[in-house]
Amino acid sequence: MFVFGLGIAPAVYCVDATARNIALFGDRPTADAEVVAWNPHVKGNGGTLTVRFVTADGRPVTTIVYEMRGRLSAGDRLRVRYNAERPRYARAADAGPAVVWPVVAGLVAMVALCGGLAMGWRTCRRAR
Repeated sequence: MFVFGLGIAPAVYCVDATARNIALFGDRPTADAEVVAWNPHVKGNGGTLTVRFVTADGRPVTTIVYEMRGRLSAGDRLRVRYNAERPRYARAADAGPAVVWPVVAGLVAMVALCGGLAMGWRTCRRAR
């Protein structure tokens, strides 16, 4: 069951990233956002941005942007593309969808989940 558990985190990431990509597919509205904070990753050079913007219908939104080009600091301005129904789904307007990591995470999740199920099945068969 440990192997099955290892597949949960990549599966959740894959589902979340895919939902964001679907929500931002096509011609979505854009807004001028203010960068509130740069959130560096624990390891590596990457990170995320916390941004604040106002939607076309006047709703204030503070969200995290995962897909962007370049590193920005608090106070910088960034043009974001967002989903009108779920404005927390946003990314830099000049960045494309995240494709590689969700696919990799999905494959890892499938291998771990199937491996865990197979190990569990074998254990149950031996117990009989």
